[in-house]
Amino acid sequence: MPRFSISFSVLFMLFVTVTSAVAQDVRDYVTVKPPANWIEVQTLSTTPFPAMEELGSQTRLLSYQHRIGKTYRDRYSRFVYDLKSANAIEDNGTFNVRFDPTYQSVILHSVRLIRPQGERDVLDLDEFVVFRSETDRSKMIYNGELTVSLAIPGLRMGDRLDYAYTVTGKNPAFGNGYDDFQTQSYSGPVHRLFSQTSVEQGLPVHVQALDGGDMPTVLKEGEVTKIRFSRDNVAPFTVDGDRPDWVFGWPLHRVSSYNSWSDVGDHFAQYYDRSTMPAIKAVADEIRSGNASKPAQARAALDYVQRSIRYVALSMGKGGFVPRQPDRVLDRRYGDCKDVTLLLLSLLAELGIEADPMLVETDELAAVFDFNPSLQAFDHVVARAKVENSFYVMDATRNPQLGDLYHFDQGDFGKGLILREGGSEVVELKSTGYAYKVDVKDRFDLVKTPGSVLFTNVLTYRGDEADDMLDWQASDGLESITDSLANYMRDFYPTLTVKTPTQIELDKEKAVAVVTTIFDIPEAWDPDPEVGLKYFIVRPYEIRSDMPQFSGASRTTPFGISYPEATRQTLEIKASNGYSFDDDEHEYVSDAFVFKELDRFDKDASIYTEIYTYQAKRDYISEDSFRADMAAIEDIRDRLGITVHSELESVSSSTKGGNKISAVLTLLALLGFLAWLFLFQGKAKRKDV
Repeated sequence: MPRFSISFSVLFMLFVTVTSAVAQDVRDYVTVKPPANWIEVQTLSTTPFPAMEELGSQTRLLSYQHRIGKTYRDRYSRFVYDLKSANAIEDNGTFNVRFDPTYQSVILHSVRLIRPQGERDVLDLDEFVVFRSETDRSKMIYNGELTVSLAIPGLRMGDRLDYAYTVTGKNPAFGNGYDDFQTQSYSGPVHRLFSQTSVEQGLPVHVQALDGGDMPTVLKEGEVTKIRFSRDNVAPFTVDGDRPDWVFGWPLHRVSSYNSWSDVGDHFAQYYDRSTMPAIKAVADEIRSGNASKPAQARAALDYVQRSIRYVALSMGKGGFVPRQPDRVLDRRYGDCKDVTLLLLSLLAELGIEADPMLVETDELAAVFDFNPSLQAFDHVVARAKVENSFYVMDATRNPQLGDLYHFDQGDFGKGLILREGGSEVVELKSTGYAYKVDVKDRFDLVKTPGSVLFTNVLTYRGDEADDMLDWQASDGLESITDSLANYMRDFYPTLTVKTPTQIELDKEKAVAVVTTIFDIPEAWDPDPEVGLKYFIVRPYEIRSDMPQFSGASRTTPFGISYPEATRQTLEIKASNGYSFDDDEHEYVSDAFVFKELDRFDKDASIYTEIYTYQAKRDYISEDSFRADMAAIEDIRDRLGITVHSELESVSSSTKGGNKISAVLTLLALLGFLAWLFLFQGKAKRKDV
């Protein structure tokens, strides 16, 4: 994200929403000193820059300088803003710095207010506060970071605000490895942008420009390699929304110490020595005694960790990258992904099952490997076990899963980095193998109860979708599920009532959950007296929900879509004799997704069926194919749904007598409408729903 300062409103929300905020003594973490000798203090640009002259907040200088050595990491930042409006004061008037106190400290250099009549430094440590803000605590992730904050006193419209600081400290988990990046443009104009990364001699340097960024200047100065980027009059940069997670959007460059992913893997592999403590052996013996085969033992080991250890991530300092010892995790009964994975690996080793830790990215998926290798490229670690010459991905942080070893959901990460000292490697990961994780069948009986529609809703979930349904049942109960499904369906069928409450059938070995609910839809038909017809509209809600939304016709970056996604929805209508429907087929295949529709009418049974399938092939639509895919999506959405019509049982009094002209016009309108139906779609027509 662009590195502009956090607005006061955001800071306020941080205070009121984070219950773990605790006031502390700022002097325990902060000192006041001039900038160090390695810092190149920048002057402001004097060249005209019309793009920013009318703005209420004018960014005069952004200076980011990073010093990297074998024993130190220092990051200097300086911001200069001209505050020309009340909003500019509100947005930029709070100075705050986040840091990890387990290995970092803050050096404040200056906080200056500059006016035509002079300048003054308002840096007063007594005015600062330090608080702890666990922004991910709802996910049971605690990083221990602190925020140093100053609501700058005395600001007025027209002031120039100039402040600078350095965060110093090196995470011991990284060793000599490092990773740094710099954005080269922002959403607003910048008068002068200066960035420099200085790397100590003996540390490798690999530079990469991304998302249209320019390569920075790389130069040697004595025993230091400097990667420098400097620009004046940086124009504002607009980035498309709805991007996939791996597209940053703004041009940038990146500096890393690693040239290969195997080097990154070897660095982290050192932390995953399996435990042979008695407590681990005891659990493994218990698993072995209850499961004769290796597949059963491997599956039981995963189930044991998922059921026994709750997820809590204490990610302070090296704790964000180095796992805790398995016997300690077993004793405390909590841990994060690293902790539970090492526990699982230790159990598998005791069972004689080969397995490795594997780093994966849950947002960027396989696209993370398109960038320079980095120690901070991943957000998750899992185990990959080899059982009977096949590999299985085991995520020990998940809730207990359905399915035996051959059917449990293994996730869809695409690729992973195996951690094995001297043999780390990037591996392709197979798909979970489900044709459709969500399979919906909606049956509508228009015959059984005159005036009403009997609606049978059957939802079949596989893999993690089945796991989620099981969790929902365990936490809320079937009655709550019935109510939720009924309320959801009433968005489409307002008069709907529950006839038979929800029932769930589980196939625990194959990880399948079948959820069945039967509804009545009284007064289901919408009358149109003017044409003497009534209508019932059937909506394929699941397909509409899972498919990408229409979003214009042009882009400059890829358009993110939900992945993996594989859904089938069947609409079945039982009609009375005399109805007829047309058979039809439609298909659209692109690099990003596949949509298919198959329409069939069984005249003998008077049952009409439409089957829709949607599968995402990747997590984005490319900018080159965006226009064609959006046109196809618009066309597909126009096709979705069925409108069934029938004659009204009675004719309104206004068309039976009285005004003969009105009756004639109504008759003509009815004949014209029926002719249209006959020419185009018989007794059923499509409608955007």
